[in-house]
Amino acid sequence: MRFLARLEAIREAVRQGYPMQMIYETQQREGLEISYSQFTRYVNQFVHATGDATPTRRGKGTAGERAGDQVGPAKSAVSAPPGFRYRPAQGDGDDEIV
Repeated sequence: MRFLARLEAIREAVRQGYPMQMIYETQQREGLEISYSQFTRYVNQFVHATGDATPTRRGKGTAGERAGDQVGPAKSAVSAPPGFRYRPAQGDGDDEIV
């Protein structure tokens, strides 16, 4: 697999904070010959999944270190109670707000 043969170079470029598109284009010129979407899937699977620190866009530490990078608990979607059915009232036309 051509990607795995270049894994260390790709991992180092990601670690140094190069944009993914730039890394991809460089590897394409060197004969990688896979689509960008497949490249990003492989990066996520083989580089990010290993727990390597990935720099933030501004290069100020690793992702998750800044206060804005903290992820809170997932918000649940608000839904109607079971069996609830919305039935708008049929007005006689005098419902205007004055």
